[in-house]
Amino acid sequence: MEEQHTLFGEGYRPPHARGSDTSEAAAEAVRPKAGTLRARILVHIRDSGGATCSEVEDALDLKHQTASARIWELKGGPTKNPLPVLIRDSGQRRMRQTVWEVA
Repeated sequence: MEEQHTLFGEGYRPPHARGSDTSEAAAEAVRPKAGTLRARILVHIRDSGGATCSEVEDALDLKHQTASARIWELKGGPTKNPLPVLIRDSGQRRMRQTVWEVA
């Protein structure tokens, strides 16, 4: 069984769109593996020297919604009640996409 990495603690719940039962259900469904996904994405960005969301999706075989949500969390998440900032915009662009780097 794959080890669960939380990065943001046991009680962290992935965000969802307020008032959307489908978004809430999706957030709850990804919750058990969200920490591991964040860790995998963080390692990929570090090991590749920076990566775009599309590059993360391709390298880790993730859906866009999954990769972009975890990247959003890694860059600090919401402005209210922010999360730890683990990645940042490198200032570089590839195919008009932000290249993320480890903070």
